[in-house]
Amino acid sequence: MRIAVAVVALIAFTACEEAEPTYTDGLPGRPPASTWIAIEPGGDTICSRGTDYRFFVRGGDPHRVIIDFQGGGACWDASTCSSAGSLFSEEVGQLSTFTGYLDSGVLGGIFDDAGEFADWTIVHVPYCTGDVHWGNARAEYGPGLAIEHR
Repeated sequence: MRIAVAVVALIAFTACEEAEPTYTDGLPGRPPASTWIAIEPGGDTICSRGTDYRFFVRGGDPHRVIIDFQGGGACWDASTCSSAGSLFSEEVGQLSTFTGYLDSGVLGGIFDDAGEFADWTIVHVPYCTGDVHWGNARAEYGPGLAIEHR
């Protein structure tokens, strides 16, 4: 839920300067067109193993916005959560890792710089919590097996 609020707030902002910025205290402005930035909302918004969460935004037309939720598996008991890394990513990589995927062409479609959405703002919401993007709790699935569904 906090991610959704952060995404809505992001769209209301306006220009940044850094080549690979990560914002932890709010966004000073809208990302430059065709430039990806990382935003770390902080607080209770974390990945399954307690690592920092971040999402990525490509600047574009503020009236044409795509919100892309990354897919992935879920965990709900000791068996599925103990092998979480094979079901979903347990952490979100850095901006350079994400843009590396984009540059390799692995992620095409809406992310294609020459495609029909090239001038749109894109918010990519990575998945690292095993809760199908809906969790808001810490779950203990056994000794030493806690998952942050946030």
